[in-house]
Amino acid sequence: MVPVPSPVAGLSIAQDATDGSWTISCAEPLQEHRLRPWRWGERRRMVQAASRDGYFDGARFVAGVAGTLYDPPPPPELSPLYAYLALDLLGLGRGLAPTPLGASEMQFTARFGWLPTTIAEQPAAALDALLASLMPAPEAQAEWSSIKIVDPDDG
Repeated sequence: MVPVPSPVAGLSIAQDATDGSWTISCAEPLQEHRLRPWRWGERRRMVQAASRDGYFDGARFVAGVAGTLYDPPPPPELSPLYAYLALDLLGLGRGLAPTPLGASEMQFTARFGWLPTTIAEQPAAALDALLASLMPAPEAQAEWSSIKIVDPDDG
């Protein structure tokens, strides 16, 4: 287990490098929860379940993340904290907003010929990294070539 800094006081976090799982431990009260990596299809189903009524239900999504990816699931009152930790540890919430899942799947199908069933079984973090590598590099900003200071009388 490789310990990592915790963004929350009182919790310790470590990653098992062999399977990519995380262990989140709390000393008071004594608790230990294992966070496993998620598959692309799992994430897609969680997003769909949280978006059934035409808007994104964050509480439903949080409950899905905390209840599905942790063994044992954290207490319901701590689900938001553990869901935040899960999303951060699994690599979401950093950088730009992610491409919608359906558009990403279309990219995989067009570029690699992958079927949705193949995509669904892949680790989400690996596909996120692949998507990032497929994105064109942002255009360089024009650099200044000189600075000219003028007197107000110069017009």
